[in-house]
Amino acid sequence: MRLAIIGRYEEYVNEEPFSKRFYLDYDYKRIFDDLDILLIPVVSGENLEQIVNYCDGLVVTGSTNNVNPKYYGEKPVDGINYNYDDFLLVRDIVNKFAAVNKPIIGICAGIQEINVIFGGTLYQDIKGHYLKDESKHSVKIIEGTVLFDIYDKKEIEVNSFHRQAIKEIAKDFKISAVSNDGIIEGIEKDNIIAVQWHPEVMNNDMFFKKIINKLFNNRDLIDKILKDVAPCSMFCSTCTGCKYGEISNHAKELLRLLDGHKEFLDKNLKSAYRHKLEEFLVFENKLKKYAYPKCNGCRTGGANGCSIKGCFINDCVKEHGVNYCGECDLFPCDKVNKNIE
Repeated sequence: MRLAIIGRYEEYVNEEPFSKRFYLDYDYKRIFDDLDILLIPVVSGENLEQIVNYCDGLVVTGSTNNVNPKYYGEKPVDGINYNYDDFLLVRDIVNKFAAVNKPIIGICAGIQEINVIFGGTLYQDIKGHYLKDESKHSVKIIEGTVLFDIYDKKEIEVNSFHRQAIKEIAKDFKISAVSNDGIIEGIEKDNIIAVQWHPEVMNNDMFFKKIINKLFNNRDLIDKILKDVAPCSMFCSTCTGCKYGEISNHAKELLRLLDGHKEFLDKNLKSAYRHKLEEFLVFENKLKKYAYPKCNGCRTGGANGCSIKGCFINDCVKEHGVNYCGECDLFPCDKVNKNIE
């Protein structure tokens, strides 16, 4: 599995000519190394499309830089530093990952940026939440949220290193965690999850293990691919319904995703998610039929291939009462194997 991760900018006083640096907190390296996940740092707005295509998801990390209030229609309050602005880079890459429905994880400043990107606002300066002594405070987890599934607790203790916080939550997001003084500490929507604290600093490896499993369960994507295949679900290379190899290539990409996810489950959550591993194996076998089709000429009648309307698979689908071949409990059956092996 490959995750893009935002590299953060900071200036170090009296360390010229090396005062301007991008950094990534060591805890991320330690945790994701242990999970066997490759991190791809993002420090530039160049070639973001390639990063989105290459990576399976995005981590929006914490930052020492504040979100300029101009991005949510307010003027700066006194005493807040807005010297460096990396919001546009974060906004661009978050929007690109969201556009292709790839998971996004936000940490600390990441939750604030995600909220603003999708139309929310922030408190520019709050008191009592920058606990530099690493003391903790209580946070209530809202039942029925993905975050509750991850922690399986109604209340947890978290660290706190922020001076800004969510004021108005972005449209269609829901609150997943709230501090005792009413500050929003967690939000989520679809496959976007963000928290205000730093689980990586708390050495909370299980948070990342479970959140990765929640966000990168590809069952829905698998079902979509099975339903978007050629009308017969067979991928004979001579059939115009094969979309000129597009489905085959998509299936190959999903096989790569499944392979990384199975390795993750097997290494980190073997006993708890054994049923998912078995489920993935079943779908993997189906996808391999799609990813690597072999045509023996069973449908080569005529210059452009046979008529889909007259294909025996369509008759078989009707006989079994399913919408497409891949939906059948018998798939891939001997009849299909005979024609694509």
